[in-house]
Amino acid sequence: GFQRSLLDGFLPVPQVRWSFGGLDYEETAFAYAKDFSPDQPLEAYVRFRVTNPSAEERQARITVYLAPSSRPGAVPFQTAAIGPHQSADIFFHLPYKVNWEKLADNSDSATFDRKLAEVRSFWHAHLKKGTSIETPEPFINNAWRAWELYNTLNVDKVKGRYEIHDGSGFYEEEYGYSAALYIHALSLLGFFDDAEKYIDSLLAVQKPNGQYISIYGMPDNGALLFAIGQEYRLSHHTEWFQRVLPKALKAMEWIETNRATTKVMENGAKPVGYGLLAPGPAYCDFQNLVVSYYSDAYNWMGMHEVAVALQEAGMKTEASAWLAKADDYHQDIWNSMQSAVLHDHGIDVL
Repeated sequence: GFQRSLLDGFLPVPQVRWSFGGLDYEETAFAYAKDFSPDQPLEAYVRFRVTNPSAEERQARITVYLAPSSRPGAVPFQTAAIGPHQSADIFFHLPYKVNWEKLADNSDSATFDRKLAEVRSFWHAHLKKGTSIETPEPFINNAWRAWELYNTLNVDKVKGRYEIHDGSGFYEEEYGYSAALYIHALSLLGFFDDAEKYIDSLLAVQKPNGQYISIYGMPDNGALLFAIGQEYRLSHHTEWFQRVLPKALKAMEWIETNRATTKVMENGAKPVGYGLLAPGPAYCDFQNLVVSYYSDAYNWMGMHEVAVALQEAGMKTEASAWLAKADDYHQDIWNSMQSAVLHDHGIDVL
């Protein structure tokens, strides 16, 4: 079978071990870019360490394939004669943009070791910049470090704008709600510069009417507002907050404008959706237009959080006005929930 691990227990340097044809293999791979900049070309380095556990010399062959691929012709490979109880290392270098003429270049131990040392040093230094979590359980300590580093790798820079993805290689869309939650996590961990840089990127695609929505649904707008409020309250970066505040207020005004369309009495009474957001998509995999407490809860929470941030920033008048609007929104959500309760077999169901 296969054994999988990460270098040092958490680095984005996967290692895979297996046995085949009487030989033991260990593959170590990592990505590298000059100065670790998203503006530099990305490339991969791979080392295959092949060990011969037998008492006889054996031949090893490593072949590079790219799948799925219809590329014709010969594929690159390397061979090694491995003596009894000896090992041999085979190295490859692969550019992110595939050169279809050769797929991969041969590399060497000195280059691999130098690049790996740089990668190792960079990621260890990155972790030291933020909040550290230490528990008696090594697995937990490694897990949060791996989560933090792999999420960092899920941020792409595309045409000058940062895109936060739910995963690499398969989630190519930017889900606004998830992106905002990641930004909030960065703020909690103390990576304020990254959080603010990514908030700027999300605000860059804000709609002219003030709404922020990206693939996911109506909760996107509230989640982004919450991330903005939390970032200021944790960092106290006043200059940044004042710079993004006009766009945050525009997103809050969109909430109020949207809610106003549902504040219509029916036969002298407030309907169940009174004061809530008008129907819209609430989840990426269910894009039907719905009234959703999920959407409203996040938009209320975002509005309230920015209002509290305004208060802490010393903008008392603006804060008071928005806190009052947030309280009104909260009351409308509460009233709606009370009206929506169903009684089924002696159980109250919302």
